[in-house]
Amino acid sequence: MLQVLGTKLGLTSVSVLKHANEICRKMESGPNVISLSFLRLSQSCKCVIALDLAANKFGCHLKESDKSMAIKLSGLNKKAYLNSFKTVESLLGEQQKSSIRELCVQFGCTDIADVAQETLNRYQSAMVKNGCADIDFKSTLFLAAAVEAACLKYKYKIDRLKLRETCSVKKAVFLRLVEQLVKYAEEIKSEEKVVVQKKHRNFIEEIDAKSREFEPTSKKALIETEEPALNYEEWKRKILATATRAESEN
Repeated sequence: MLQVLGTKLGLTSVSVLKHANEICRKMESGPNVISLSFLRLSQSCKCVIALDLAANKFGCHLKESDKSMAIKLSGLNKKAYLNSFKTVESLLGEQQKSSIRELCVQFGCTDIADVAQETLNRYQSAMVKNGCADIDFKSTLFLAAAVEAACLKYKYKIDRLKLRETCSVKKAVFLRLVEQLVKYAEEIKSEEKVVVQKKHRNFIEEIDAKSREFEPTSKKALIETEEPALNYEEWKRKILATATRAESEN
């Protein structure tokens, strides 16, 4: 059944099918059987969820069209499917341990990883202050949206459709979140410009000060302050004469 359903979803990789089979085995036996039984999932639904989870693990995230097909094959409506998917994912420990840096590596934009992370951090702080502390800001949705926002402000070209598909959410939801995050990415970019301008100005001022410090003194001042070099032989003669005179007096 896995192979048939996998073909319909465009998942034919041996690694994906093998891991999906392992997930199905865990759903049928093990400590979570009783908990999963309350979901009352059909065998085909379990297989679809297993394939979906396996695809995520190996980076073969289902496209929107394939996701719709998966929901249809599961026999559930969208809300029920997503809830069941999240429950199985949590109980079996199949959550994706992703990060902004990993996404940036995947999409070839590692230079803006720190900006994307700071963008998300500022957004999270603002949301927490507004009483939204229970949101999972580490979910792929927020990570991908932060990367998208940073790429937009810093003009990085990436496969934005593929990035959005990693979240498995509607386009409107993703873009709405990106729009909110862009404000913080813009804030960071503006701050960087100020720092660069200050550094440039300080450098110029330092050069100017150094040039003034080493400005040539007027010839007259040099003549007035210059002490004539002391002739060594004259100095030696005076010292010996003084010593001889002191000795004769004694």
